[in-house]
Amino acid sequence: MNFDWNYIPGATTKVLPDKILQDKGGSSSGHRNFSDETFLTGVHASEKNAMFSFRMHDITYDQSFRANKSVFVFEDFLLCLGSDIQTKDKRYQTVTTLFQSFNSNTSEEKIPEGYILTDPSLMYAVKGGTVQTLCEGSHTRAYIEHGNTPESAQYQYYILKSKNKALARQLLSNYSPIEIIAQDNDAHIVTHKTQGITCGALFNARKKYENQLVSQVNIPLAYIQEKQINNSFKLSICEPDMRRASRPHMGLLTEEDVIQQEKPYDTQLTVNGLYNVECPQKTIKVSLDKEKNKTYITISTIRGENYTLLLHQTDN
Repeated sequence: MNFDWNYIPGATTKVLPDKILQDKGGSSSGHRNFSDETFLTGVHASEKNAMFSFRMHDITYDQSFRANKSVFVFEDFLLCLGSDIQTKDKRYQTVTTLFQSFNSNTSEEKIPEGYILTDPSLMYAVKGGTVQTLCEGSHTRAYIEHGNTPESAQYQYYILKSKNKALARQLLSNYSPIEIIAQDNDAHIVTHKTQGITCGALFNARKKYENQLVSQVNIPLAYIQEKQINNSFKLSICEPDMRRASRPHMGLLTEEDVIQQEKPYDTQLTVNGLYNVECPQKTIKVSLDKEKNKTYITISTIRGENYTLLLHQTDN
């Protein structure tokens, strides 16, 4: 069994026959296709906490194929979330691949909460779903099945470098330190309860989250919220839309498209509670609505850069 490019670890793909999977080549034939989604964001909060998230849409081969994917980095593990995986193509199965290995040192355990698997380097703890493991000689392939024509499929799994099975079981249990607040087409929001960290990928700027610190934004963005002492918070944000010309593939790019400058945007965050806010990188605008108990923060964002907002609760 050879490496199968249908099963790239971490990717959500349709499993295609070789004759369809092969690259046709040439820029005009669809080489290096682009998506019409602008949400591709990464946030770095500290050495131990980060995230990236994106919305995938195939505009070339199957325009019904979509997915939302996020990875949240905590000190001891990664949390991988997927939502709204969909395609109308009835011919091919859709999967999310965990790993491919050419070392026989792999294992799989089915437990009531899901699956715990290992390859030579990592451990994978999959919450629910259906996992398939195929072995042939020393080659092992493991993936999550989404079936044919999924409409709103999703996944949740953890990657543990330490291969700590006790932690893997805890993460899959009702006693997990991780709480999934949102996993849909509007947002991916997760909280690490013991570390006081909340990470959010907000895909829909019209959606409100009144039970969260960040209750609404005026443009899709991602953030990591870290609780500090004295009811203060560190908020790391990334608004990824560069507001440049969009083309279906690189063969249609003009010189003007390539040199076009990114455009700034007045990004606004609505925060529950009254806070004094600082930003080390640039000047921001802050207004308080005491009647509604809201803080409005406006910051000019550009180029998908990361910004840090320091929130200190007011005495009022």
